[in-house]
Amino acid sequence: MTTSAPNLQTGNQATDFANASTGTLFLGTTAQSFGTNTAVTGAGGPTTTTLEALLPNNTTLGLFQNAFGSAFLDATSGDAAGAFHTCSFVVTGASGGACPANSVDLTFTESFNSGASGDFPVSGTGSVKANIQEVPEPGTLPVLGAGLLALFGGLFGRVRRRA
Repeated sequence: MTTSAPNLQTGNQATDFANASTGTLFLGTTAQSFGTNTAVTGAGGPTTTTLEALLPNNTTLGLFQNAFGSAFLDATSGDAAGAFHTCSFVVTGASGGACPANSVDLTFTESFNSGASGDFPVSGTGSVKANIQEVPEPGTLPVLGAGLLALFGGLFGRVRRRA
């Protein structure tokens, strides 16, 4: 089986997004709302958000360097959702969706700059942090079961012979 990465440099943003979203969903997430930074609310912005991005002072939306942001996510769908749904990050003011209030499954942080080349005018990096629940390999459970049967079978056989 041969696979290749989707073409994300077609020159058309809609086509790039469509190419990036083909395939089987591994993990689907839902953004959780949280309280915005005081600089945002002080400038007349909203009190809650699902993705917050902050630009450095004395910059414009068209020209900036070293901007950063964050979001908080709950694992809600996809083949891996069960392993990622841990509610292990505490976020004061998180709305609570699949997790109780003030906790989320994943955190997302980003840093970005304007003036990027290619199809998108902004570029940067993002990091997702998650704690996962370990799921045993399918072959582990039958081996464990066979071992327990042998152990209890041996003990039961000894007790029976003595009686």
